Amino acid sequence: MTIDQIIDAVLEAEGAKYTNDPADPGGPTRWGITLKTLRRWRQSGGRRGGRQVTAADVRALGRPEAFEIYRVEYVDRPGFDKIPEDVRPFVVDTGVNMGPGTAARMFQTAVGATVDGLIGPKTLARARRQDAAQILFELIRIREDAYVRQVRASVIAYDRKVHAVLDGLSGSTSTVVRVRAELDALGNVATRTKLRFLRGWIARPLGFLP
Repeated sequence: MTIDQIIDAVLEAEGAKYTNDPADPGGPTRWGITLKTLRRWRQSGGRRGGRQVTAADVRALGRPEAFEIYRVEYVDRPGFDKIPEDVRPFVVDTGVNMGPGTAARMFQTAVGATVDGLIGPKTLARARRQDAAQILFELIRIREDAYVRQVRASVIAYDRKVHAVLDGLSGSTSTVVRVRAELDALGNVATRTKLRFLRGWIARPLGFLP
């Protein structure tokens, strides 16, 4: 795949729908571009008005600018254009999904290079001496392990919130009503944690298998 084809595939996977999910730490997002990413991009000279970027700007983000952001921030700058072609789409997709620094460190872990988040000559040389299919399988394993850890952490954090509410129960009717309201506000583990993302998160990396 060419770089343009990789980015087109990412844009297709992320979709044009605007989201602002409370369980997603990215916040306002469109085309997979978060408010934080768009603000940093425009502040750095990508476009004017970076300091005033709001959720409304994310909602209005067009495909051409999203494409440019991906090309610069998720391919060129982290050096993913230099890694072996057979694993490049996966690494770029991981960068979009988990951050370029995380994707770089995962790639270095997969090839057994020094993990510093910088794709340099030594990392590339080590990767070129290995079978691309084996690197891809290892990258998938590492990424899916990371997803499971994220989901587990969010469920544990939710469980602590529930117990904190229940610990406030003293037995009076007014307290029971209050606690019930607080528990209702928390929702349930399926809707208020990252657990509901797990199926899609696991499926996406598997789609890169040959």
